Amino acid sequence: MKNSTIIKTKRLKLYPLSNEEIQTLIDDSEDEGLACAYSQMLLECKNNPCKREWYAPWTMETKDGNNIGELGFKGPASDNSVEIGYGINKEFEGQGYTTEAANSLIEWAFDNEGVLFVEAEADENNAASIRVLEKLGFVKYGQGEEGPRFVKDKPCTSYTSIGMCIGLCIGLSIGMTAFKNMTLGLSIGLMLGLCLGASKDAQEKKKMQKIKKDQYGLAE
Repeated sequence: MKNSTIIKTKRLKLYPLSNEEIQTLIDDSEDEGLACAYSQMLLECKNNPCKREWYAPWTMETKDGNNIGELGFKGPASDNSVEIGYGINKEFEGQGYTTEAANSLIEWAFDNEGVLFVEAEADENNAASIRVLEKLGFVKYGQGEEGPRFVKDKPCTSYTSIGMCIGLCIGLSIGMTAFKNMTLGLSIGLMLGLCLGASKDAQEKKKMQKIKKDQYGLAE
């Protein structure tokens, strides 16, 4: 099975492992718990082939083809959120690879419909993992089975910028036809677009804050 999705970052290439590659991880793993986790991932990939990118481990591959770690999700969105996990080989720790990879995968997740939040859980004694989450803009909201839980919300769309662009186009048209004054038309269009965009931004932010407060007890 070929990898259908590939994400390229500054230093890495990320892609979900095939079923055959996951089976190899299971066969080669000396950690019983890790092998069990990979087996569950493989089962979910087989049972949900159309959504396997949400179940499969994604590899972190350097430009020279070296696999240095893995990351991925624990299934597709539920209650507007997905949960991410990650791990990197010890010799590559402290070089920013995990932050770089997780940031790109989170951006990919937010591009999917229905994903408003990305959650994560870290061992309270794993300072490096917690530091990665903090760098990525996660905030702590509770306690999980393994340690504190964190959440990051999807950035709001900038309707102000969109409104200004649309307003300029409309203003240009009105200025040239109705007023015979392009500058006046552009000014009117810009102000209308700015007002409408800012109003939409405020509505979306308020909506997001309510969802976040209801779901996590957090507010801006």
